[in-house]
Amino acid sequence: MAGPNDPITVVVPDRAGADQKVQALIAAHGLRKATLEKRAGDGAALGAASYRDFLIFTRTVESLEGGVMLDFGTAIMGPEVYLKALSMARNVARQQGQSIKHFTTAVFDLVPIEGDIHHELPKTDPGYYFRPHKTVLVRTVADGGERFYLRGDHRATVPALRRALLEAA
Repeated sequence: MAGPNDPITVVVPDRAGADQKVQALIAAHGLRKATLEKRAGDGAALGAASYRDFLIFTRTVESLEGGVMLDFGTAIMGPEVYLKALSMARNVARQQGQSIKHFTTAVFDLVPIEGDIHHELPKTDPGYYFRPHKTVLVRTVADGGERFYLRGDHRATVPALRRALLEAA
């Protein structure tokens, strides 16, 4: 059974109809919340656990090329942690003559996004500061990735995603 920090692998058909295995990286608030709550009084343990989780997450992001990153309702911290992890992973990939730029992101949230999900909103628009739009849907896939925005209650969108993946498999 996968742990809370492990990527999941899903099988989806590519455009030609052939099944492709891809790692689905899921950014979800509170990956280690239960562990951290138990040690909330121990700042050193909290910092060490947070750092360890970040490195685990970054290691997973290193294999994102050709994969999928799903963001479920993480308005601020999730997109920022993902952005930093992706920057680190891209730097390592670049040093090895590789790249991480062809992958798919999807944001599942209740907040409506006005305008085109492919472009940042103007700074005068309050939506400009909605990090899932700016970071997950625009900036990190600007070099060749795909993006999707699914607005709705997670009680409906997550089961719908599961059904779609099972039907595609």
